[in-house]
Amino acid sequence: MQGLRRICDENKIVLVFDEIQTGMARTGKMFAYDHMGMEPDMAAFAKGMGGGFPIGAMAAKKEFAQALTVGSHGSTYAGNPLATAVAAAVLREITAPGFVARVAKTGEYFRAKLEEAQRRSNKITDIRGLGLMIGIDTTVDIKKLPRALQANGLLATQAGETTLRLTPPLIVTEAQVDEAVAIIEKTLQELS
Repeated sequence: MQGLRRICDENKIVLVFDEIQTGMARTGKMFAYDHMGMEPDMAAFAKGMGGGFPIGAMAAKKEFAQALTVGSHGSTYAGNPLATAVAAAVLREITAPGFVARVAKTGEYFRAKLEEAQRRSNKITDIRGLGLMIGIDTTVDIKKLPRALQANGLLATQAGETTLRLTPPLIVTEAQVDEAVAIIEKTLQELS
């Protein structure tokens, strides 16, 4: 990513990041790009800002923001008073001392528990992700897995051909992580 940053700088190309799903502490840092030791010129934000309430926003470095005149850029979810108030409340919570660090710690705990489950099972082939945005590759039919997990009490989604996507609430506890991993293991066994 730092090489991409250099290429963009050398060629006067705007580097834009989509932080709509990864931003607002989801990856264990405030923004996913914080893991990369560099900044984009512009970034788009949404889901995490509203804690589930629809809102959208973008930020740009001054030199790029100046090109955006009134009316030249908009969003279906930007700017309404209720959404803005919700986003302000969510951001107060996320920026509270220790919040992002706790997300990172819980993400590490979740990953460690999933790695333990992987050692006990031949159904998990890979675990990847950052913070509380985790992908699990499995050998079971991914089209059946989310519904089977739901039947056992856990909501998750499919991401790609073989990947289960886990994005729990940022306030998930270690006890809830333990429960989720137990449900995943049980469900993988049931589908084998």
